[in-house]
Amino acid sequence: MGNVLGVAPAAWGGIFTVFAAVFLFLGIFKRTRAVLIFLGICLLGSGLLSRLLVSMARIASNLTDSLFGKLFGVAVPGIIVLIAGVILVHDLHPKGGGASRRTFWLAAFVAACLIAGVSQIAALNGIPADVHTSVSTVTGG
Repeated sequence: MGNVLGVAPAAWGGIFTVFAAVFLFLGIFKRTRAVLIFLGICLLGSGLLSRLLVSMARIASNLTDSLFGKLFGVAVPGIIVLIAGVILVHDLHPKGGGASRRTFWLAAFVAACLIAGVSQIAALNGIPADVHTSVSTVTGG
């Protein structure tokens, strides 16, 4: 992948994540920080933070899959990704509920689930790779 200003895409992921956290701390740019955390997590390399997020996403997915199976008699793998995704899109939509602190955490959770591959929809699981491809295309690498 290419570098912009001498910074690799994985490093851009770290930069996006840090800026999103700063915006969250300051309480500004609600929609922007949700997009930044989503992109940042998708761009992160295979570091400790990525492994931790993947582990947490898999645990949450397994818990909701088994709970959904017990409640309704059938397990729907990846249902938590779909529910969180619908709420995230609603919050980010201009006519939706508006972004909040919840939107930041939902964006982080959905990105973690997608890099963990817990969604049963192949098109959704390919989003992190598409983000990497887009960044490398934009950076000329």
